[in-house]
Amino acid sequence: MQQDDEDIDDLVLTELDLNEAMKEDAETWDEGEKALLIKHIFDDLWIEETNSLKKTIIIDEDLRTARVELGKLIPLKIKVGNPNNFFKDIVRKKAAYRLWPASLRDKGWTGEQRTGDGKVFEFVRITEEWPDNLQIDYGPTEDTPRFIVQTLSIPLWTKELGRNDEPWLLQSAVNLRVVETHFSTAEKSQLPALSVTHLQMDLKLRKTQIDALYLLQYDQGAARPSGFAHVTVEAKQHNQRIVVEQVGWQAEAALKNQKADYVVPLALAAVRGEGIYVVEFEMIKRGDEVPPRLKVFRDALYLLRPKLVGI
Repeated sequence: MQQDDEDIDDLVLTELDLNEAMKEDAETWDEGEKALLIKHIFDDLWIEETNSLKKTIIIDEDLRTARVELGKLIPLKIKVGNPNNFFKDIVRKKAAYRLWPASLRDKGWTGEQRTGDGKVFEFVRITEEWPDNLQIDYGPTEDTPRFIVQTLSIPLWTKELGRNDEPWLLQSAVNLRVVETHFSTAEKSQLPALSVTHLQMDLKLRKTQIDALYLLQYDQGAARPSGFAHVTVEAKQHNQRIVVEQVGWQAEAALKNQKADYVVPLALAAVRGEGIYVVEFEMIKRGDEVPPRLKVFRDALYLLRPKLVGI
């Protein structure tokens, strides 16, 4: 790829401007250089005459090639030896939208994580029907129902080991029956639950990881036997975004690997000093395609009393 002196000057100016902005925003060099690398890839693929890209899905080889090319123009510290983490580290942060190049957003383009077969991310057009996913964040509002959940059943010596991480969040949610409480307190429900059973945590699959998996048994009426649905759970700490693509991948994996009638996708997030926020997305029936973006069915905030260390 050839670039003239003006292009190189623009890159250097971008780097210097970004350096100053990062000092103000307390962002790391790694995050800033990711933005430069993404813009470099975009510019290389951009077709001005048609206002389009030569391709939209970026694979690991594209990332490595761009790192070499850009490194010849400006000094870079970033490493791309683990492409899977390149975009994941962007989308999971609360400030994900600020880590995406503003010039690309101005042109009407955002990015979404992709996995499998060497995929890293995809450039996606922003439209009224398809808003910028990096600016979507889920969290409790004034209208979110709130329920108190006791924590006295967790032994004191276990509480003393509480940490600000996902395993502790999941362990606490399982021990306190947060998911079971969620389905039992609903004023409206997608399925009339009869029982909810925790099956397993940390299921590592080829294209995704399911943080926790539940089996929900539901009533189909007196004339029919009860049915079964799987509940997938994605867990996030207080400083991380709930990424709807990841929730969708979990639902898709559960539909492929299990025999339940439906999958009900859930996401849990720690709300520091308050409790556990739960987002329930619209369920997917076996045989149906998982929609590109799941829609929220309902949410709730479960207030932990007394409070737990790390949540």
